[in-house]
Amino acid sequence: MDKKYIALFGIFILFLAGLYFYKTVSNFLMLISLISFGYVSISSDDKRIKLTALALIFLLALLNMQMNGIKWGIDFAGGTRIPVTLDKAVSTQIMQDIVSKLKTRTSALGLEQVQVQAIGNDRIFIEVPSNNEQTLQKIEDTIAHQGVYSGVVDGKIAISGTDILPGTIYQIPSSYVAQHGADWGVAFSISPEAARDFANKVQGKGNYPLYMYLDMPSGATIIVNKAKMQNITSNISSDFDDVIIALDEALDNEAGKVTMEYEENVVVSDENITNKTYLVEENSDLASALAEKGARVLTYSDSDLYPQFSKGSMIFVNQWKAVGLISAPVLSPDITKGAVSLSYTITGSAQGNGNERAVNADTEAKLITSVLKGGAFPVKLNAGSKTYIPSALGEKFLNYSAIAILASIAFVIAFLSLRYRRLDLVIPMAVITIVELIILISIVGSFTIDLPAMAGIIASAGISVDAQIVITDELIRREDKKDAIQRAFSIINNNAMVACVSMMPLFFVNIVEVVGFAVSSIFAYSLGVLLSRPAYSAIVETIFENKKI
Repeated sequence: MDKKYIALFGIFILFLAGLYFYKTVSNFLMLISLISFGYVSISSDDKRIKLTALALIFLLALLNMQMNGIKWGIDFAGGTRIPVTLDKAVSTQIMQDIVSKLKTRTSALGLEQVQVQAIGNDRIFIEVPSNNEQTLQKIEDTIAHQGVYSGVVDGKIAISGTDILPGTIYQIPSSYVAQHGADWGVAFSISPEAARDFANKVQGKGNYPLYMYLDMPSGATIIVNKAKMQNITSNISSDFDDVIIALDEALDNEAGKVTMEYEENVVVSDENITNKTYLVEENSDLASALAEKGARVLTYSDSDLYPQFSKGSMIFVNQWKAVGLISAPVLSPDITKGAVSLSYTITGSAQGNGNERAVNADTEAKLITSVLKGGAFPVKLNAGSKTYIPSALGEKFLNYSAIAILASIAFVIAFLSLRYRRLDLVIPMAVITIVELIILISIVGSFTIDLPAMAGIIASAGISVDAQIVITDELIRREDKKDAIQRAFSIINNNAMVACVSMMPLFFVNIVEVVGFAVSSIFAYSLGVLLSRPAYSAIVETIFENKKI
């Protein structure tokens, strides 16, 4: 057997195994297979090699769709689009960093199918192939957290998010953290320099709380009801002054500063409170009054607005979601003797009972894990109103697209039949066009097919037929068939190069609606130049050799 046949079948087996065992990178495997089969095809003068290469990638495309399916965008699968606005415009590099961190965070939540796309320099679209409110809430929570993490001991920052080594963050099994009185836990490691600094700052502070803050709203004012606060703390301390000391320690430290006010003492007047931030109970008259005066108002339920306390050798706040305090584990005396350790854990409690408590604990742990893995955003992100696309509507779009593809094939066959009036030419053109469409759907579908990408796929039928007409007409006009093929491919390759170059700027103008069209068009031209056109030329050359036209 010819070495090139062995190479082709070897490539086929290699990529087939890759698609089976490494499903998460099927898109890149299909793209590399296109280049690999294409290289063998264009580097060989053997017509059978060209046909075999196209047949094998066609078979690979079918198997890929069978094993891994097609990834449909929310236009076809239904889902939700969440617009995100940045507090200020950023550079392209910073925008790429934000998009990358959002992808990392949503991936850590177990949401691999989420699409994150930058729009200009101050907006982002997050597309979720789901209308499930719990899923959407998880994503909105990750957006709400800027990701600025600080661990505070005795008012001093002992550890920060920049100290954490990204690849070391993982969720601790609930069965293990339960043995230590917690509902959830996240472990991580820090750099040696940070570990030494931490050891110095916690030395001699055994049994002190390590306040773990995530996005502490520095400069804000939290407004609470004094009677509710006293009721919460009635079982902890008979001396409310001890509670005030604990609250002050939680609010005033190097991680940030939040001022606490009792709502009974707050008077909303005409004073300038624009741009000030207030943390207030949801659905309260006070929240509405502050918002009317132009203040920035963040509202919370009672369970998040008021702190949770612990009492050991002293009273301290162990969780206060409104001010970003997610946990306050007590420092073991063993780690406050100056010894350096590289690994640490964050633990916390969850609300509810039974299965509800377990679900809430898992959600909380995944959120913390995703934020720590994603790192801190350089600017604050604000989620806008969601756009829902029902799955039934998506199915209609998909049906219309399928009809459009079938109609384009039918029109192409009709046009070719009228132009050439020869089945021995029309049938190969039609078959090659259909094969090309299927391969293209498999490759683009390994990434995501949205409406613009589908438009590019439908247009590829015209691209394919146009190139085949060029080949056929050159062969009809010229007696020297080799010269005819060379001239035809010169035209086809130049057209493909010009088209691809003209599409490239679309990747940099941040118009999401046209990127899918550009991607599928470039794939179509590449598939044609590398595989489809050489295979078609091999067929029609044989026809012309065996029969004069």
